[in-house]
Amino acid sequence: MPPRFDREEEGKRTVFVGRCPEAITDDHLKTHWASLGPDAIQSIRWAEKDGVFKGFGFVLFKDVAVAEKAALFDPPTVAGREIIFSYRQSGTSNAPKRDAQRALQDMKSKRNAMGVSEAQKRAALGQSLVARTYTEEELKANPFHRDFRSIIKYTPGRDIEEYKAFYKEHKMQVQGTSANPILDWDEVNFGADLMGLLKGKFERPTPIQSVAWPVILQGRDCIGLAKTGSGKTLAFSLPAITHLKAQARVEPRQGPIVLVMAPTRELIMQIATELDKFRIAASIRVGVAYGGQDGGANRNEQTKRLAKGCDVVAATPGRLIDFAEAGVVPMDRVTYLVLDEADQMLDMGFAPQIQALVSQTRPDRQTLMFSATWEPEVQKMASAHLKDPVKVICNNAERQTANKDVTQKILFSESNTEKKLAVVKEVQAVKAKSPKSNRTLVFVNTKLDADDLQEFLSETWKNVWAIHGDIGQGARERAMQALRDDPTAVLVATDVASRGIDIHDLACVVNYHMPNQIAQYIHRIGRTGRAGKTGLAISFFSAVDCGMAKALARILKEAGQPVPPELAKFSQMDPETVGKG
Repeated sequence: MPPRFDREEEGKRTVFVGRCPEAITDDHLKTHWASLGPDAIQSIRWAEKDGVFKGFGFVLFKDVAVAEKAALFDPPTVAGREIIFSYRQSGTSNAPKRDAQRALQDMKSKRNAMGVSEAQKRAALGQSLVARTYTEEELKANPFHRDFRSIIKYTPGRDIEEYKAFYKEHKMQVQGTSANPILDWDEVNFGADLMGLLKGKFERPTPIQSVAWPVILQGRDCIGLAKTGSGKTLAFSLPAITHLKAQARVEPRQGPIVLVMAPTRELIMQIATELDKFRIAASIRVGVAYGGQDGGANRNEQTKRLAKGCDVVAATPGRLIDFAEAGVVPMDRVTYLVLDEADQMLDMGFAPQIQALVSQTRPDRQTLMFSATWEPEVQKMASAHLKDPVKVICNNAERQTANKDVTQKILFSESNTEKKLAVVKEVQAVKAKSPKSNRTLVFVNTKLDADDLQEFLSETWKNVWAIHGDIGQGARERAMQALRDDPTAVLVATDVASRGIDIHDLACVVNYHMPNQIAQYIHRIGRTGRAGKTGLAISFFSAVDCGMAKALARILKEAGQPVPPELAKFSQMDPETVGKG
């Protein structure tokens, strides 16, 4: 019957608007959704009974695609009240989902009954989750599309020599397949809205994007070896959007299609921020899961958002274990899995949790893994979770080398007092050389040293901040934001901030303490000298670091830096006997 068809069709184009104050008008909504176009809204109907406004209404959009985008906008606040949107066609709603909150509370109660310490131990070892078994019939009944080579349109007439020159210039390697790189935006189509954003922001894809996209869009598992700042977030994010858009939308209380795991809350927030830039253009919903010292403060908000249905979830393993155990984030729909900064996740002891979480996903998923190093532990992880992967190596990332754009200065001191005074002297020199832009990141190995050095440096400069594991999430985020906003700030940090933090124009990195491994040294100093700019790394070396002397000398030599003769003396020492009398 035509009237019935019209109502069903209109329902797919309608967004419910609730919790509205009497002061709300059509103009509030038209202004809020103005970016969708002047003809996006066809009509607005407010609910009334006997002339009294009931506090809700219905907005009819011109088509389903626009309605889906509209429901993804953050709701406005009118007359002091945040209104809510609900779009039943896609399951998108910002109304609270109390059943998810109850599930989380039930999990907490079970853990309390077991004993908090024992429950936390089991979760840390991944023992709180039982591996999910998928039958062949179940997988066949729920197929998914993974081959998207059709969106690649190479420029006709490109010569093979041009591709060879690209690989040589950017020191790129591909092992496991042959794929020509995507050299400009006209050679790939992620959708008109996304392409408009990309072309307006970036001149061309980065090398890791150019080479990884043809591999990932084949549906192959992929290992990306690339340093932080190489553009790898978009390398996995844009194919992820193409992948999830080919599937049925996620409904409330369903798990995501795309799951990204990374080691730190800062990196998760950075990934979510990048994805959020495409939220409206791609009509995707992004959820996050990360914890911290005072992480319970935002656990409920994370739960609400995840329960509404998210196409993509970016999470740290620890918090994701909690949500998976509670059933807040089911993982049976995950067909695109990303393990970002895999080597750092291993360093932080997340291997058991990652194993437990991956065991919840489909075995036929597509899996991507990104790492700055190719150490034996990383290779073991790749063997466990990836099938016949293609390896993409960017700028010789497989070999541990330091960025040649970073000047490395090695200072020798055994006295803590001397080191403190030397830090002030060296940072003063950096500030004198570039008064308006001299952001400095100082690494220490312990929480106590972070607080102590921050207090000492604050006697000279007022904009000195510190972050470490005992600092609450809110304070940590404020410190990171202060460093981004203030081009003259100084941040003292433990290794919680050593990777994945995208701080622009970092002038100097100071290793107040040398790290335990040369790989971590490389990661630390890699925070400066990025995006074609030069940087300075100042490191204090003492007898307790003698086990790193030979490796440090090699790193310096390969980067074209002078090798202090003192390192030869330290290399003759026995690390087992230093400091033992």
